[in-house]
Amino acid sequence: MMYRILRFIIGNGMRFYYREIIVKGKNTLNQNGPMIIVANHPNTLIDAWIIAYHVKKPVYYLTKGTFFSNPFKKWILSQLYMIPINRPIDAKTSGVDNRNSFEACYEVLENGGTLVIFPEGNSLMENTLRDLKTGAARIALEVEKRKKIKHPIKICPVGFFYSKGHRFRSSVLANVGESFTIKAYESKYIEEPIETSKILTNQIKDAIEKLIVGTDHQQQEILIERILQTLQTFSKFKNIEIKQKEYKMVKQRVEELQIHEPSVYLELEANITKLEWIIEHLKIHPKAIIEAKNESFWLRFVLRPLFILIGFPIFIFGTIINIIPFKTTQLLMPKMVTTKEYYAPVAILLGLILYPLNYFAMLLFFKYYFSWSTILIIGLIPLTAAFGIFAFHFANYLKIIKNRYKFLVSGKTNKELILQVEETIVNLREQIFPSAK
Repeated sequence: MMYRILRFIIGNGMRFYYREIIVKGKNTLNQNGPMIIVANHPNTLIDAWIIAYHVKKPVYYLTKGTFFSNPFKKWILSQLYMIPINRPIDAKTSGVDNRNSFEACYEVLENGGTLVIFPEGNSLMENTLRDLKTGAARIALEVEKRKKIKHPIKICPVGFFYSKGHRFRSSVLANVGESFTIKAYESKYIEEPIETSKILTNQIKDAIEKLIVGTDHQQQEILIERILQTLQTFSKFKNIEIKQKEYKMVKQRVEELQIHEPSVYLELEANITKLEWIIEHLKIHPKAIIEAKNESFWLRFVLRPLFILIGFPIFIFGTIINIIPFKTTQLLMPKMVTTKEYYAPVAILLGLILYPLNYFAMLLFFKYYFSWSTILIIGLIPLTAAFGIFAFHFANYLKIIKNRYKFLVSGKTNKELILQVEETIVNLREQIFPSAK
């Protein structure tokens, strides 16, 4: 019961926090029979929550034992079907025995359940797929060996891709691959268990890599992010699937230049560094430089002022209603979270406490001072939440407008630098997207 209640609450919290959550191939997650879902792990609890939200039956998780550090945590996490495991890199947690944990995993699968494992072993907000641990393969092979299952065990790969996944109103894409059985490994596992586990782990890694845009190393990932940021190909309003395709396109081009045209690659890095320096010097957002000159007269002087005029009162109302929980979250988060991998889940959990309290206080205020009916106030709560999201986006919109007009002013006082920016952007586009010349 607790699992389903929290699944519903946290699921809706995620949908509020993220602008877009797309799960492709989610029907594969809901097949009958025993299944192990294996996935890359860039965003800690969010990865697990997204899977749980889209699987109809309860799912079980292998979770690091340090989370089970006291009786209360142990009780509540067990209610959420989490199975503790002591990892070699962590201190051993008292009361957690890996033999019992593996036995619990076997029983879940032998009862036709679904087990989720992140075989990288830890979570880092990056696209590089790290070396996989053999635990998922060993559990699957051992279950097949015990011959207590009615149907063949299936392994289902999932690949996560985030667009600034720790940020509020960002996007996430989960690609679910085709599941596969492991019957072919059964006899080989009996003869060579360690080697067979490694072979199956490599198959799992290959399956996940097909679903993500994995970078070779962190330096490559940083360069790709710099290119996307500088050229602003990652528009906030683009579908996350399009963003992944663009990311893949830039990655392939970078690799191509590194191998076949190293001189152009070095020139590319120099152009990015030059452009970043000029943008920092002018204190102007790249988006302003790229889009401001292409705006029509009607957009700049008629439609935009009209939108600001109409939207500003909604912005003020949304800000007033939501400012206390929003600012409280901003104040508490740096004290509660030190790594961006935990930012989104902690922010969601904090928001699920602060925003309902805020709306409850608002309900009491309007009911006591203005005699509004409870039904009316409750009905307005979803609207006030929507106004809060609008206020957030409107504030960002005003920043963009400020940057665009700042660009127009800078164009008159820093003509030479602006010309360098425009010329460098053209060169970068030609280097990254040569077919678009």
